[in-house]
Amino acid sequence: MFKVHKSRWARQIVLCMVLAVVTVGDSFIIQMLMDAVQQSQWNRFGWLCALSVVWIALHVFMFFYRMTDADKLANTMIADLRDDLIDRLDGSVLVKASDNADLLYSQFASQLEVVKRDYLDTLLWALYLLCQLALSAVAVVCLNPVLAAVALVLCIPMAFVPVLAKRVVERARRRLSSSVDELNDATGDVLHGLVDWRLADAGRWFLCSVHGKVKGWLFAANHEATVRQGVDTISHTLTIVVVFGVWIGGGLLIMQGTMSVPQIVAFYSLIGNISVPLFQMSGLVAQYHAGAAVLERVRRTFDECVSSAGLPAASHQEPDAGRQTTADTGVHIITYESVRFHTRQSESDQTQSPAISVTLCTDRRYLVVGPSGAGKSSLIRPLFRLDDDYQGTISVDGADLRTMGDVGIGTMAGLLSQSSHIFNAAVRENIRMMDERIGDRSILDACDQAMIGDWVRRRGLDTVIDNTLTSVSGGERQRLLLARLLVRKPAFCVFDELVTGLDNRTAAMVEETMFRAVQGFVYITHHINDTVLEHVDEVLVITKQGLTEFADPDEARPMLEQLGLLA
Repeated sequence: MFKVHKSRWARQIVLCMVLAVVTVGDSFIIQMLMDAVQQSQWNRFGWLCALSVVWIALHVFMFFYRMTDADKLANTMIADLRDDLIDRLDGSVLVKASDNADLLYSQFASQLEVVKRDYLDTLLWALYLLCQLALSAVAVVCLNPVLAAVALVLCIPMAFVPVLAKRVVERARRRLSSSVDELNDATGDVLHGLVDWRLADAGRWFLCSVHGKVKGWLFAANHEATVRQGVDTISHTLTIVVVFGVWIGGGLLIMQGTMSVPQIVAFYSLIGNISVPLFQMSGLVAQYHAGAAVLERVRRTFDECVSSAGLPAASHQEPDAGRQTTADTGVHIITYESVRFHTRQSESDQTQSPAISVTLCTDRRYLVVGPSGAGKSSLIRPLFRLDDDYQGTISVDGADLRTMGDVGIGTMAGLLSQSSHIFNAAVRENIRMMDERIGDRSILDACDQAMIGDWVRRRGLDTVIDNTLTSVSGGERQRLLLARLLVRKPAFCVFDELVTGLDNRTAAMVEETMFRAVQGFVYITHHINDTVLEHVDEVLVITKQGLTEFADPDEARPMLEQLGLLA
């Protein structure tokens, strides 16, 4: 991350040195002003006042230029880091990246800002403070070596106060944080369980519990404030000691005739340039290490979530290689031979899922049903490399699925699941997925097939929508997702809980659209009725005991009724 921007870092070092020189120069201009005042040199005083105005302008310009350049450098490095992390998703193992999407988003959205603030910004500010400290130390030695030695000795304890107090402060903060969590948990229990504890007449216990947590929080908050203010008081005391030490030592040297009043004024100003960096440096070091730890955690999270290490090898394709926009997919038969799912979990809890053997023809319609947790989605997730935790063989037209690309049959078949997402983008881009080879005519044809064409024409293809139900309804969302799937013209589709969360009327309309638009599919659903059974060729019932296949949907009715699945 640093090597790419070596020239910009070199420029930042030069700017830090120049700004430090200007800052140290403030003290010498003040010394010359005091000399002119002491000797009543009016002309010299006037020229120095004019010089001061120019110097102030130079100081302000250099401060703004260095700070702006530092911010731009940090922003550029964070932008590069974001680009690198995003680029790595394209070559990731889909099962890891999709299952950890929320974690990756959290890291990407919030933690990178922490990296900028605590790591890069801290490093750049510390670089300037080191330049200021070094040049100021040289300047005070040049003014008076003896007083410089005394002042530096007095400044040293200030640098160690944060280091020595770090453990006490962190312990107090952890205690406060823990009490806040306990209070929030207790308050959440009272609010979320209001009906329960009111009906059970248990209000006295719950309310006393919250009151107790409030007292615990108050004690922890007061303790943390006492510790924090105590550390600040010690630092303030040492600052006062430095101030008086410089003036007392300087007064002695003035009385001895080895130092003038203007020199002691300049000296005092320079000591401030030394004490401030010393006081801040230990805190900056802790902040830098905290930021570095966050950066390492972000990188490790992406490594763990998108790395292909330890997973079955898959031939990598270029982003657009093999992308299909016609029905010529070459996928006809999908075969499961003695396949067991969740084998890693089974090894840990000593249970074993039943082996499944079934053949799916991509020109037929399959209904997959079963109780919750029976493994219905597990049947199709490996086809799109969303799950690699299985034993046995899954083959596509005779080829082992494990030897296929990073997205399995995803370039040749369509998938519409509960996690399918409407992007914050125009309707056009949501349907064609940024593939400029797909024209508006094809998009509108797909929308017509999905029975959302009139809605799209009224709104316009340039209308920006998102995944919330404020811009589109649940039924409109599912039809738009169906249009996205149909625009690629897949010969075979998988629908996983397509109508979950929709009312019965909307669900029936979405299902009718699916039945009209798609020739061959696998439909996984809890929404089973006579209409659904009439539109499928076979029914696969998955239970804890295994898979039962019905070539005639009517034959599945008794079992569906027994399981309570048929409406």
